[in-house]
Amino acid sequence: MKMNRLALAIIVGMLAISIAPQVDSRGFGGRQQQPEFINVDTNNDGLISKDEFETFHSDRQLRRVGQAKLQRNAADSSKLFEQYDLDQDGFISAEEFLARPPCRRST
Repeated sequence: MKMNRLALAIIVGMLAISIAPQVDSRGFGGRQQQPEFINVDTNNDGLISKDEFETFHSDRQLRRVGQAKLQRNAADSSKLFEQYDLDQDGFISAEEFLARPPCRRST
């Protein structure tokens, strides 16, 4: 009986691991999840510089191309940065990052 439970637990665990990468890249309803501030602020100074933003944006686009998926505003990270940088100080604070409009996927 204990062997059956152990085998079942292992199978369920392996299934969860095999599904995890697909769940990670999608949010509710199959939409792409918004990035977390800490994923973009790579030097952990509490601000996202234009270089950090453009690097993250470029890396994300390369991942999306590898998955044969298009991303809106793929070529215009400078314009996106300006939309996030509400006080125009050249950095995106956590507050500005959280105030951004939700990501919408084009169909």
